[in-house]
Amino acid sequence: MSQNEAAGLLAALGRQVDIAELALDEAGCCVLAFDDVVLHFEADGQSGRLFLYADLGDAPDGLGEAFHRELLAANLMWQGTGGATLSLDPAGRRFVLGHAVPVDRIGEGDFVATVERFVDIAEIWQRRIADAGSQAAEPVEPHPAGIMPPGLLA
Repeated sequence: MSQNEAAGLLAALGRQVDIAELALDEAGCCVLAFDDVVLHFEADGQSGRLFLYADLGDAPDGLGEAFHRELLAANLMWQGTGGATLSLDPAGRRFVLGHAVPVDRIGEGDFVATVERFVDIAEIWQRRIADAGSQAAEPVEPHPAGIMPPGLLA
């Protein structure tokens, strides 16, 4: 990846958000906050991609199967993530949204639109995770004694 290509993309984004000095640091990284979404950029010279990722919040205890299914379904062909991927950082127990942009195959306008869409998707998933966490904190009705939970023997 040409450092100039990544620099040009970030400069275009900087013009859009009125930050003239927006650039990668010596390590090839940049961090930018959009309201509640903190967006990280990391350049990978070997793959020629600029990685975007955002921390979406804690993985609350007690998340049900339905929410995990929703996360997996969103990742299916990136239908619910706008081309990004939802992940769980097991070390920090945090949800992360990530996307890789090939810097040599995207124009400045498309890059800015990709970042805007990424931030919108991150905001949506931050809310969904927070809502799921508040529902998970509610007490769960136990199954009546002596009755097998549905699907256990299927």
